[in-house]
Amino acid sequence: EQESKEDLKHQLEKEKEKNEYIEPEHNPFIGHSSRIHLLKRTLKIVADEPDVTVMITGETGVGKGVAARFLHANSAVRRHKPFQEINISSIPKDLVPSQLFGHKKGSFTGATDDQKGRLEMANHGIVFLDEIGELDLDNQVKLLNFLQDKTITPLGSDKTLKLDVQIVAATNKSLREE
Repeated sequence: EQESKEDLKHQLEKEKEKNEYIEPEHNPFIGHSSRIHLLKRTLKIVADEPDVTVMITGETGVGKGVAARFLHANSAVRRHKPFQEINISSIPKDLVPSQLFGHKKGSFTGATDDQKGRLEMANHGIVFLDEIGELDLDNQVKLLNFLQDKTITPLGSDKTLKLDVQIVAATNKSLREE
């Protein structure tokens, strides 16, 4: 009987852990409606799937970045690992490959040093690609290749790097219509 009580206690703890979530200190969710709680529970479930690519949609100002940070804070696997936020619309399209994948010194005019890409900087963590709908077609293909095999080749390098990064993307556009 003592053993079955311990089993029940253990099951209860696991269920409790599944349903409790951590509020990020600097960017907490504001609101206590049933929809907010449903969203938090959904993000908590996704947070426990560290290899799933996540797309967050919604109008400007609804808190897509807050949702991405909430997911990071609630990931048992990735919460203590890096979180890189990249606003795609703020990067000129010619610099996107260098920013995401990195580059070697001399690989293009102005590349005076080796630079790690933001994906590599976030290895084992989460990259939040905000305004993903602004990514041009050429760079979409490069990002898709990364999503398929989780490898990058910095510009000017012949060395491929395998990464363990979860991608969370957000857009205010209707990508289906685009």
